[in-house]
Amino acid sequence: MIAAAAVLAAFAVPNATAASENCFGVAASYLGTQGVMGAHSSSQTEPRAGIGNVAASNNLTVWDLGAFLLSLFTGGSVTCQ
Repeated sequence: MIAAAAVLAAFAVPNATAASENCFGVAASYLGTQGVMGAHSSSQTEPRAGIGNVAASNNLTVWDLGAFLLSLFTGGSVTCQ
């Protein structure tokens, strides 16, 4: 999880256009169908940072995190803004 936070920090863009508030749901749905996301959190080691905490620790909203993940895993071919 620390690596994910480091990647988020490296790509954080201050004053970027905010993503739609449903963006995390769009990202989770799309990435789940692609096999990128979808494992239940109980299969992960403890402690888990949690989606909201990962977003907040990188000064992002949950929907901005969704937009970032879509961009990271799809190269920008799927968006939700």
